[in-house]
Amino acid sequence: MDRRNLLVVYLVLSDDHLFSLRIRQTLATLLSDSCLLADGSLANAAVLIRQLQPSIVLIDTGSYRPDILLRELIRCSSEARYLMFASAWDESAMIAVLTAGGHGCLPTYADAELCENALRAIETGDYWVPHTILAHAYASTRPAPPSITMSEHLQGKAGRLTGREQDVASAACKGLSNKEIARELGISAATVKTHLHQIFAKLGMTRRHLLVHGIRSI
Repeated sequence: MDRRNLLVVYLVLSDDHLFSLRIRQTLATLLSDSCLLADGSLANAAVLIRQLQPSIVLIDTGSYRPDILLRELIRCSSEARYLMFASAWDESAMIAVLTAGGHGCLPTYADAELCENALRAIETGDYWVPHTILAHAYASTRPAPPSITMSEHLQGKAGRLTGREQDVASAACKGLSNKEIARELGISAATVKTHLHQIFAKLGMTRRHLLVHGIRSI
């Protein structure tokens, strides 16, 4: 039996050796023994995707337009989940990637924590884009029921948050990572994580992007 059939395969595609090295180092701390990590250049991308049939493909788009590159590669495997990296993103570029079949967008030099959060979301079938864009897309494609809006739903619960929890929630709405929130508020990243768990519990939420979308409108 081909051992690859028993593994979850992660494929890193980039023409930038330093990018590949950094992502491999990040992934090495996250992946279990049941995972296989491979990498290659964009020139060999189609061949590698067909051969390895990866579960997750992380693509440094370089000078290519992300959605066009993705449309070419997704023909090689529509089952894989694609996380696209680019030096700069705007709303239209991200929406184009998601429309083309992508599962996430990150800046090329996203830190390890942001990469981990994105991968964890994508692994479970979720999508990952910066919070401001996700909130806009959610609002435009999934309107709230006419009887109650997201903001009305949260207004009755926001008073349950302590002052510090409100500070953490507000910082999360800016799209800051846990480490960035910790630096801004002068607390540890572990304390930020604890506060977020408390916030999710009090507001009846399980995902950070719903917190961001809801709190922004309060």
